[in-house]
Amino acid sequence: MDSFLLNTKVTLGNGKDSAFWKGVWCSESCPSNLYPVLNTLTCDSDVSVDDWKLSQIFQFRRNLTGTLVDQFQEMQLVSDRVPYTEDGDRRRWKWTTNGEFTFKPQYHFLNFGGVLNPWACFCSSQS
Repeated sequence: MDSFLLNTKVTLGNGKDSAFWKGVWCSESCPSNLYPVLNTLTCDSDVSVDDWKLSQIFQFRRNLTGTLVDQFQEMQLVSDRVPYTEDGDRRRWKWTTNGEFTFKPQYHFLNFGGVLNPWACFCSSQS
């Protein structure tokens, strides 16, 4: 499941179907990677983006101090910049231009390290 989440990006709508900590919705990485200590300290690990948007309050295992307060405030600013709509959330595949999943890029990624045509360097035509 983590491999799937890492290879997809959420186009955020209303935030109801997007996981706040594990979803890639506010940047090129998920908040659990951007703010790992906050993620470790939270008691609300399964909250949705919509839940966060409505309250912007988390329960933490201890009081935040110093740089953790700064990180929390930065996380608030980053999430406030993300546009929300009334539409549902959409998950898009990162490795195709239209965002739709196909097996060919996944197959090449798994078997050839992401190279779409591993034989191209051997079979190029010379003039």
